[in-house]
Amino acid sequence: MGVVVAEGDDVKVYEVTSRATKLPSWQKSATAKERRIRRLEEAKASAAGVQILQDFEMPSVSQKVRLSEDENFLLVTGTYAPMVKCFEVNQLSMKFQRNLDCEIVDFTILEPDWKKLSFLLANRVIEIHSQAGFYYKVRVPRFGREMLLHRSTSELYVCGEGEEVYRLNMEYGKFMAPLLTKSGAGGGNNCLAVNPINQLVAFGGEGGVVEAWDPRDLSRNKAAGTLKIGAEITAMSFDSKDGLNLTVGTGSGQVLVYDIRSSKPYAIKEQGYGLPIRSAKMHRDGEHVISCDAKSIKAWSRSETSKNLFAVEPKTDVNHLCLVGGSGLVIAAAETSRVLSYYVPALGLAPKWCSFLDNFTEELEEGSSKTGNSTVYENYRFVTMDELKKLNMEHIVGTNLVRGYMHGYFMDLRLWRKAQEAAEPFAYEQYRKQKIKEKIEEERSSRIATPQRSKKVKVNQRVIDEALKKAQKKKGGAAKAATAVVTDDRFKAMFEEDVFKVDQEDARYRKLHPQDETPAVDEGDVDSDLELEDEEDIPDPMQLLREDARGLRADMDSSEDESEVEGSAHEERSRPISQPRLYGIKAETLGSKPDNTSAVRIAKGIKTSASRRESSRRKRESRMTLGERESLNDRGRPSVVWHPVPSDDGTNVEGGVSARQSEPPQIENVE
Repeated sequence: MGVVVAEGDDVKVYEVTSRATKLPSWQKSATAKERRIRRLEEAKASAAGVQILQDFEMPSVSQKVRLSEDENFLLVTGTYAPMVKCFEVNQLSMKFQRNLDCEIVDFTILEPDWKKLSFLLANRVIEIHSQAGFYYKVRVPRFGREMLLHRSTSELYVCGEGEEVYRLNMEYGKFMAPLLTKSGAGGGNNCLAVNPINQLVAFGGEGGVVEAWDPRDLSRNKAAGTLKIGAEITAMSFDSKDGLNLTVGTGSGQVLVYDIRSSKPYAIKEQGYGLPIRSAKMHRDGEHVISCDAKSIKAWSRSETSKNLFAVEPKTDVNHLCLVGGSGLVIAAAETSRVLSYYVPALGLAPKWCSFLDNFTEELEEGSSKTGNSTVYENYRFVTMDELKKLNMEHIVGTNLVRGYMHGYFMDLRLWRKAQEAAEPFAYEQYRKQKIKEKIEEERSSRIATPQRSKKVKVNQRVIDEALKKAQKKKGGAAKAATAVVTDDRFKAMFEEDVFKVDQEDARYRKLHPQDETPAVDEGDVDSDLELEDEEDIPDPMQLLREDARGLRADMDSSEDESEVEGSAHEERSRPISQPRLYGIKAETLGSKPDNTSAVRIAKGIKTSASRRESSRRKRESRMTLGERESLNDRGRPSVVWHPVPSDDGTNVEGGVSARQSEPPQIENVE
């Protein structure tokens, strides 16, 4: 992952450089074990960084880095051995690599793409390379320091030792008359720059003077204009936006920004270390300047030089700086094998060929917020355009008061609060009342509340009852939420339409709800006169028939002694009775006409109206005394006399009954 190497006021700088370092080609591991350990170390280092380009490194040191005019190719020179690498940014990989015979001092790209290159070598040789490779070389009279192509005249300017600036015409293939400059007096020229608008060529060197020459009129052999700096000039560049601003870096560690129409700088920046400035370039936004010396890289606004946008201090010396278009990506060549890359979201968006850097930084922001670190937008409020219109603040869009993000804007929290108070002056009172109401409801929920009755619905009543029963065990408004689902538009059809009725007799439902052993009974499934009783009050249908038969025998064989009746009844219960056939039972026994409905109910264990009345009568008579039973006889009931029954040996046996009724009821096929 990337590392935040610098963090200022709402500005973060991400180092997007792979941390893996490879051994030089001349240093090899002696054994396979050492090579394996080295590979593991490289893998761990690669996991700790982000590699925007594959193999974006040099064998030991990187010296210069430049971007092609079409911004599709990035070229880096370094040593040792002296070589140049070309990277195709759209493919995120290296296109080719070429080795040279001598150390490269500087190079320039002759075409908008990579196909024609020119190298200034340390042995006073200029090599011209084509697409196929080396093409031509020519020797320069003096050691060169910097080289630049003037496209309108197809001339290659080379400055170095001495006052002369050499011109190699690429169309004729020969040197033209050199330019004698005052800027190189005392040691030579160090840098040169071409104005992209008026095509003026500026030179700066140890003479402390900037000279601007017009290539269209060199017959006078005189500069078109001079600018006295008062110190050695080590870096220089024009503004690519309008060409009116000139950035000059001095050997004393100062960066000066001039309007070419004025002789006085309007911005002066101290780099801080007193070392010579190695690169000073103006960003395409026209506001920020990025400068570097051997120890630090700084970005600052030319309107406010006292405040840095960011400042980075690499561990190794910086040799050269390259800005990738108008994006926030800054690439630096340094005294290390890795080419340093820094991404600054506040300076600009990531280039389109590495747009993943934007997602990468957003993930880092999310990770830091989860771990409790402070975020960039801690004191900001996200608002949409509709919210701005409600606050009557839509006119601030486009100013520095809001910053666009996704489908809205980030707005300073203090400004938002003031606008909220102005738009809704009574919002705080409403907020206060709402908080008080929530506090009271929370306190009430902690008390013992009366159980709420479930709401009657057309379908799935049991679902509502169970939900309310579970919700009442919890605190808060769970019971209210359980009943509110009936009126919710998303779920109310479940309690109104029969299509959503839960079939609790279904095998799948019983498998998912094994605790529901007794199925639900709807009101329309049983007659209105059927009342569900306890399990002990629902006897076996055969037992009902036995009790009816015993009751009839008791009426026929009455006795005067109650104890003898109980004994006889006990013997009758212990005597086995054969199972009767349902179709052989007469209507007098059941008390109603035999039909399929009564038979089915008896078979299911459900009492009929006649059987319940007969059972109730017997229970009432069993609790009565003998006198009460005799009083029933006056109302037309059969007269039952309880008396002891003589046995064969002459003794009385309790429990015998006899009936005085002349014609007992007829019972067929009972036993």
